[in-house]
Amino acid sequence: MIGSGVLSAYVATLIETAAAFIPGGGEALAAAAGIEPALLTRPDAVLPLSAVDRLWQAAAQATGDPAFGIAVGRRVQPGSYSVLGQVMMTAADLGGALAEAGRLTALVGEGGAIEVGHEPGRVLMRYRPLRADWPLAAMRIDAALAGSLTLARWITGLADLAPEEVRLTRAAPRDAGPWQALFAAPLRFGAPENALVWRRAQLSTPVRAANEALNSLLRRHADDLVRERLSAEGMVAAVRRLLAARLAAGMSLTAEAAAAALNTSLRSLQRALDAAGTSFTAERDRLRQGEAQRLLAAGTLTVEAIALRLGYAEAAVFVRAFRRWTGQSPARWRKASVSASPSSASSSGAEAPGTGRRP
Repeated sequence: MIGSGVLSAYVATLIETAAAFIPGGGEALAAAAGIEPALLTRPDAVLPLSAVDRLWQAAAQATGDPAFGIAVGRRVQPGSYSVLGQVMMTAADLGGALAEAGRLTALVGEGGAIEVGHEPGRVLMRYRPLRADWPLAAMRIDAALAGSLTLARWITGLADLAPEEVRLTRAAPRDAGPWQALFAAPLRFGAPENALVWRRAQLSTPVRAANEALNSLLRRHADDLVRERLSAEGMVAAVRRLLAARLAAGMSLTAEAAAAALNTSLRSLQRALDAAGTSFTAERDRLRQGEAQRLLAAGTLTVEAIALRLGYAEAAVFVRAFRRWTGQSPARWRKASVSASPSSASSSGAEAPGTGRRP
């Protein structure tokens, strides 16, 4: 069963990359992160996100290499992604393999998501972190994009396969040599997104181990794993995690996009939520209301800034929604919240209870 975390097969690739730098090798690194070595012998085991965060931090500290993410991506093989790697390895062409990567990313881990986008004459493989508090985010995004390209080269058998452009939101490193050597393409640091940009014609590049019958079987197996995951954890819990991740990133989410991200149909998503006595709108509003009240009580952001943080295009839409939730405007709710806080009462010069005198 796939659980919340990162696939051990991918984590093993990370450990193997760092092992050469660390006295005691991979076992010492796993111990530093609090990971039981036995879990790494099970390719489909899932390690908690907190443990993987510690592992990246320990590896980065031990290696001292700012290009460590590139080194991890260079070591990727289909086995690093378990079932997803097998599905990609048997796809008909590069385009089909990338489409499956976008559809089944959750089988590898919940740190980020692959999304396929389009520009005139180009296809973008975007990588979007799902956590606003991701430790070593730039390094891990380097690893994700470098690993995607390494895998594309592996399954096509083309060692010199290169995208038309690589976009990275990170700042340019002092020495971009390792990035240039791996990607072999123009690099755009400080870009608005993280993406490999492919020419549309490149997507017809054949996969060397293409096997339609086996690919169909593997895709069904992957779909079963996704359904098992949703069944075990609950559709409501999955929707709440997805909404929380988007909210933390200041992004909105539609029911259609949620269904696609969870590899189910919109109708199936709606039926599951209805059976649980809720709806997508109700879950989104619940999360937005709680975050709105927290930010209003903190008093550091304007109503307009809070509206943007919650994914609203206009402050007026947020104000109407907040009034519907609470019966008050955000400004009025904030004023009442501040007046009711203990710190406000103690600093306002109020009389001490029962004394008639000021304290």
